[in-house]
Amino acid sequence: MDFTGLITNRYKKNRQIAEEERGNRLFQKERASDLLNYELAVIKINSTYLEVVDRYFDSRGAVTLFSLIGIALPTWMIVWLTSVMLETYREGLYDGVTALGVSAFVFTINFPLICFCAWAASKELWRLTHYPIRLNRKNRTLYVFRLDGTILTVPWDSVFFTLGKCSSMYGKTWDIRALVLNEADGTVRDEFAFSLAGGEKAHLIDHWEFLRRYMEDGPAKLVRQIEFCMPIDGEYESFRSGIERIFAPYSGHPFFYWLMSPFNVALACVRWIVMRSCTVPVWPRDIEDACRIHEGDPFVRDSRINPLDLR
Repeated sequence: MDFTGLITNRYKKNRQIAEEERGNRLFQKERASDLLNYELAVIKINSTYLEVVDRYFDSRGAVTLFSLIGIALPTWMIVWLTSVMLETYREGLYDGVTALGVSAFVFTINFPLICFCAWAASKELWRLTHYPIRLNRKNRTLYVFRLDGTILTVPWDSVFFTLGKCSSMYGKTWDIRALVLNEADGTVRDEFAFSLAGGEKAHLIDHWEFLRRYMEDGPAKLVRQIEFCMPIDGEYESFRSGIERIFAPYSGHPFFYWLMSPFNVALACVRWIVMRSCTVPVWPRDIEDACRIHEGDPFVRDSRINPLDLR
């Protein structure tokens, strides 16, 4: 889980490109890997466009779960200590000023944490269920839902792609970053990241190559590896699909699968609540018109390829 750009290390605008970003640049016309990895990111794919999930979809619900814990514990402490102070005051062990002062002190040191956790949870609750990114290879344009619900439209060839450093709790982590530049001075005027984040650059580059290869070569060689599409196009994610997503990283690791099960089940429940509080994103008509799929397209893939219970 990494919340760079959502809670920590917000993407900055109107800045110079860092030297590290220049060193990690990814070029649209250069093959970066012989491997292709779709990373359970695809919502749908066809000859006109590829639509993928956003940077925060994988860990959706985690911020709210941690926030609920962060709110519950200090709230319990405030209520418990206040009740203890009230009881000692009634028994004459403390005078009213002392009891009130202790209660006020505990409230004062815990209230900022409660406020921060409520603010953090608001980054997931009552927003959009996801922030899709659409790569249109016909007009070579990217369409990106921002966190505030607005849409960024930018030519594919003008974007500066790179591996960006994240502020992960797990050590050095990277994501596939897209920097939109000002034409006048080359400064960064907007920034977003694709879905995958991790500590292994090679793994990220394999996913970048999947995205790059689609835009440069088309879907013919990509659709063969796509076994599952995210069933969230125009609809809410089901509880079953959410819990499958959460447990997916632990497949093949039975010890960690069962060790993390209590937390992951709790996360799945909170994820479902978060999703139901949000609105399903809808692309504007002009973008849908620009992304029209030709009749008889042999490369159309979406959640209809999934098992019946996960469509």
